[in-house]
Amino acid sequence: MSKKIIIANMKTKLNAKEMKEYLKKLDGQITYPGVVFMPTSLYVPYFIEKGYKVGLQDIFFEKEGSYTGEILPSQAKSIGIKYVMVGHSERRVHLNESNQIINKKIKNALTENMGVVLCVGESKEEKTLMETKEVIRRQLFTALKGVTNLKNFIIAYEPVWAIGSGKIPSKRELAKTIAFIKEFVGEMKDGAKVKVLYGGSVRSKSMPIFNQIENLDGYLIGGASCDAEEFLKIIELCENGKA
Repeated sequence: MSKKIIIANMKTKLNAKEMKEYLKKLDGQITYPGVVFMPTSLYVPYFIEKGYKVGLQDIFFEKEGSYTGEILPSQAKSIGIKYVMVGHSERRVHLNESNQIINKKIKNALTENMGVVLCVGESKEEKTLMETKEVIRRQLFTALKGVTNLKNFIIAYEPVWAIGSGKIPSKRELAKTIAFIKEFVGEMKDGAKVKVLYGGSVRSKSMPIFNQIENLDGYLIGGASCDAEEFLKIIELCENGKA
């Protein structure tokens, strides 16, 4: 069984003191090669110094210029950042980030050969109306328009209704949605294959369920990734082939 990717989306959690304590608890504990940390940009150097794989929670959509408060892909790459996440639902909702802007960010990051993690997913209302596939189809179609190189591309299916709720899709729902994403991208991009992760209330106790989903390539973990003990449990289950 291929190794799963485990991405820690640490959002805006933990202050500097808490982050240092968190890193102490992780010190020497992570040998699994598929772990990528995405802390608040302020704390990225802490993880780089420890030798961890690091990604940004967002990136700007221009290659160069003066854009106060933003980070360019070339800057990120220059200090060893290998991955970037785009299109997280919190940015879509709170910052009105459109699929067109997300498309620009993807293209910009790929010009620097960064690994891109694109988040897609439906709201509770959209799920109730049985619009999950249509929402994801629309998100993917616009976000991937004109994108020709999917070598370093990952898609994270993260239903908005599941984030922080403690609820997760059923095993059947999740397997079907992952299959749909892979098939749609393959049809849209001449047979291209992408890895698909799941995010949304991922906890170690849910791993026996996730373990049964054969087409699942890994996890985008939010709140649980900020709890060192819980995150290490999740990693251990993956490392031992139990997730």
